[in-house]
Amino acid sequence: MANSVFKVENGLEVINGANVASGNLQVTGTANISSAVNVGANVSLNTSSLFVGNSTQNAVITISSVTIGNSTSNTTVSGSGVTTNGTLSVLSTTTLGNTVTVNGAVTVANTLSVTGLFTGNGAVISGTANVTNIRVANDLIVVGNFSSRAT
Repeated sequence: MANSVFKVENGLEVINGANVASGNLQVTGTANISSAVNVGANVSLNTSSLFVGNSTQNAVITISSVTIGNSTSNTTVSGSGVTTNGTLSVLSTTTLGNTVTVNGAVTVANTLSVTGLFTGNGAVISGTANVTNIRVANDLIVVGNFSSRAT
């Protein structure tokens, strides 16, 4: 038997029980979709994530994280933290309430204020450093002014 096709007044065609939009689809109430919605080639919404992207940049939102990235750099924000293999730029005042571990170089171009113990191996500070306590494992090299108070 051939497909039975007939028009519905709101712009939908029904082919063997499946609704197919033939124009603009407007939903004035709740639309329940059981598995997924695709918009062109760049947007996909399914029961576990929202994907928006193209061949150069992508974003994925799930119940536990937001990931934005491309073929060379990706950043994920979740309840447990921020993970990036790109550059993390902090553009305003930031308070870090726990230990900060850096496995590479740190450049401070303005003022570094440390209330607790500052331990560094190869730290280069080109601005001002206000440090309550400092532990030097090898050499302390100071270029410019330096003042200390023995306790």
